[in-house]
Amino acid sequence: MSGYPTPEALRRHAEHASAMADEYRQAGNIVKADQRDEDARFYRILAEREEIRMERNTIAWEHAA
Repeated sequence: MSGYPTPEALRRHAEHASAMADEYRQAGNIVKADQRDEDARFYRILAEREEIRMERNTIAWEHAA
């Protein structure tokens, strides 16, 4: 196990942040909604980067074997 959150966990965080943004928006708190939308984008980017990191490590291990 690496010390990094999995892409799946990061996507779950993104989904939760998006849900919170929707709730804030419905309550009329646009500033908080925008912040949660930005959080969701951040988690999605992290998930993509983590997938790339994992692929690179897999390729490196395959070439080392």
